[in-house]
Order: sequence, then structure tokens, then C-alpha cells
Amino acid sequence: MNDGRCPAHIPPANEAQTHAAEWGCSQRSVQAVNPKAWRCAGKTGEIAAAFQGAGLPTGLHNAAAAIYERMSDLKDANAPGLTEAIERLLST
Repeated sequence: MNDGRCPAHIPPANEAQTHAAEWGCSQRSVQAVNPKAWRCAGKTGEIAAAFQGAGLPTGLHNAAAAIYERMSDLKDANAPGLTEAIERLLST
């Protein structure tokens, strides 16, 4: 059985365990990343600009920059709960 750590290093016994382990991992990841997001907002925008200058697609990096920007006011804050994190991600 998977112990819930990320990444899953022990193959789960069934699909339900796989989904449960991935859900638990993603919840912890979202909460851990939020207070650090401010560091990534500018960098991902710079990467998108570099990609654009090279004629490459920029969608992924522009989307990442937008998501990190939505979390940037959490700098130096305690990690929010999952509900607050999702609300911030869905804000416009």
C-alpha cells in the first residue's frame, strides 16, 4: 500500500489507492507551494517572453505566471487551507 508520500514510491494495490494517494499528495503540494509562489510569478513570465522571442508556444508559462501571481500576496504568510488555495486559484 502507498504511504502517501510524494512521489508514490510503492505501487498501490488498486486504482482507488492510486487516486487517494495522488489526492493527498496534491493537497499537501498546493498548501506548501502557496507561500513561495511570489518567487515564481516573475520568472515564469520571463520564460514566456523568452519562448515568445524564440517563436515557441508561451501558454504553459503564461498560465503558470497567472497562477503564481494569484498566490503572491501569501508571501511570508502561513500556508492556507486547501479551500482558500482553490478560491485564490479560481479568482480573476
